[in-house]
Amino acid sequence: MTAQTIVTVPATPSTTNDHQLKRKGSVRRLHAPLKGDENMKLVRGGLSKRFLFNGVYVSIATRDNLPKPVEVMVFEEDTNLILTVDREMYFQEEHPIRLMTEIHRTKGHVPGSLVTRGKSWYAVVIDLNAEKMCDSKWISKAYQHVFVNLEEEKIVTVAINLLGTIHGKMAVKDAVSLFVTALESKVPANLKQVWLIVSNESLKEVRQEVKNHSNESGAL
Repeated sequence: MTAQTIVTVPATPSTTNDHQLKRKGSVRRLHAPLKGDENMKLVRGGLSKRFLFNGVYVSIATRDNLPKPVEVMVFEEDTNLILTVDREMYFQEEHPIRLMTEIHRTKGHVPGSLVTRGKSWYAVVIDLNAEKMCDSKWISKAYQHVFVNLEEEKIVTVAINLLGTIHGKMAVKDAVSLFVTALESKVPANLKQVWLIVSNESLKEVRQEVKNHSNESGAL
């Protein structure tokens, strides 16, 4: 893979044609890419960090700033697949009425299983009828299914909602530990990039926990 040169600027800069950036009275000058630097890429929004696990880069993002496109999105779901349909239908190619009809006709899915529909994959780790709504064993098993499927489908880039933290109310430290353990146990051959999707409130904590687990980290 050809290396890319990255230039990072503020999220909402005011730019001029001569590549000057003006902010609060200060001026920063960005040199234009030299001829032949076709791999120059402009990234807005400040420094973004990624962490390396056995050859796979993990980046932390919220739903609002997730880079698109990604090949697959993994959602945290319950046994009846009702938690993310309404809010995430933009990533679901199936018509919502048809999908809801199918849900009512089928029995609930087993906790720890994975349901795949095109680019949308649903990790079943929530049971609203159980005494313990979310169990770490279900999450570990769901991750196993996710990584096996990623290898079978030869996926390179995937976005995964941090299982246990979206609806399961699991502690960030425990949720990150389950994710890292699963990733290091089964690294899909073609996988290069994982975008770990978290809430705005947990962003900093998740990033710190992932960093604590990482064997190598660096700013893009």
